[in-house]
Amino acid sequence: MRNFVLIFLLSMCLLIYPLMVYAQVKDAFLDSVSTASGEEYILPYPGLLPDSPLYIAKVIRDRIIEFLIADSLKKSEFYLLESDKRLQAGIMLLKKRADKSELAYSTISKSENYFEKAIMLAKDAKTQGKDIANQAQNLVRSLKKHRAILASLLKTGPKNLKEQFMHSDKRLRGFDGQVSIFLSN
Repeated sequence: MRNFVLIFLLSMCLLIYPLMVYAQVKDAFLDSVSTASGEEYILPYPGLLPDSPLYIAKVIRDRIIEFLIADSLKKSEFYLLESDKRLQAGIMLLKKRADKSELAYSTISKSENYFEKAIMLAKDAKTQGKDIANQAQNLVRSLKKHRAILASLLKTGPKNLKEQFMHSDKRLRGFDGQVSIFLSN
């Protein structure tokens, strides 16, 4: 009798709580952007977006983590991750709300700042004699993705930000020369 009651309650729970399955929706914008060599480089999920009231807590957490990382190679990896997250956050802001385009551009610009820091710290790690081959490959792949997304934003992004996106593209082309130095040595 006890087993019968348990089975009955379990079956009622399954009937009352229907299982739902949702199809994955393809994102046309991100699908249209691929690196030139065809290799896949997936940007990480950014978490909280800059328009969230809790975003300041995320920024404080990231600053603490940044402060605690002493190794230049690890800090370069951290900055590359932050750069990719900021770029993805900027894209998500542009898709989320059109009136947030200035905030989205500011976020994308900060992404470039983090990318520049990642390059500088990778150079420092190389001068310290550390093996940066993996980080150099990640920098190259990330830079290709950043440039591809920026090229797409130049074509399809907000008209009021075209000039800023052109400036960002010029800045990324400068990073291209700095990153290629890693591969030549």
